[in-house]
Amino acid sequence: MFYSLLHIPTYIGDRQVAGGLHDKSFDLSKEKKVPFPSLVANAVKVLIIYIVITMDLAQLGIEVPVLYLAFGIILGELMIGLGAGFAFGIKDVSRNMGGYLQVNEVLKPGEDIKVGEYTGTVKEITRYNVIIRDDKGNQKAIPNKYLVENTVTTFSD
Repeated sequence: MFYSLLHIPTYIGDRQVAGGLHDKSFDLSKEKKVPFPSLVANAVKVLIIYIVITMDLAQLGIEVPVLYLAFGIILGELMIGLGAGFAFGIKDVSRNMGGYLQVNEVLKPGEDIKVGEYTGTVKEITRYNVIIRDDKGNQKAIPNKYLVENTVTTFSD
């Protein structure tokens, strides 16, 4: 119990460090536009609280391997969730990148094409889209996945 009381100043000090990290992360976010600025600071806070609690419980004679297991399971579920979110988020980007590899082999700048309702001359082929200029002089960016999913007609002279 006495050792547990010694952890209170450590816990308060750790909270001050985590709070400083939180404030610093907001300063960085203003300068560099960092997304989710408090995510790292909150993760550090949770880790510090977890360490303090497990050390206290170990000093009291309570078995802590169960806590290690629970923390590992929670961390694993978090990683699976982040991975699934990343996979759904990158879905369209990967389709456009894959379309680039296919479109780059077929189309060349200067060719006249018709894809769905779009008709024009290919000006540029990028990783994500093909830029065409129609007969009115308007430029349009067609996503590569649209080119792969629809019939592309090329007109030769």
